[in-house]
Amino acid sequence: MSWQSDMVDLMRKQGEVNNPSGPSLGVMTGERSCRVGDLDLSSEDLYIPDRLLRRMAIEVKADIDKDHGFHDRTTYSEPLRAGDLVVLQRLSDTKYAVLDRVVTG
Repeated sequence: MSWQSDMVDLMRKQGEVNNPSGPSLGVMTGERSCRVGDLDLSSEDLYIPDRLLRRMAIEVKADIDKDHGFHDRTTYSEPLRAGDLVVLQRLSDTKYAVLDRVVTG
């Protein structure tokens, strides 16, 4: 390798140090904790959208019939739990934002 290519490699590595990487996949280890690769993140390390922390109606449906009354057929999204796959964005050395829960296709 030439000194120019060594210099470019060094510049790339140094640039990565101060710039957060792109999105990462993580697995929730609890309601407010996550693992990304070998890194365990606790609630102090994470910013989590509030919509992922509680049960939310995502499709509201109801049936009403005169004999049996009201039947709630609402579909809900459950809160994050251990085992859920999430997309995270690194914000700093110690802080990550959970962007969303995802599933494999």
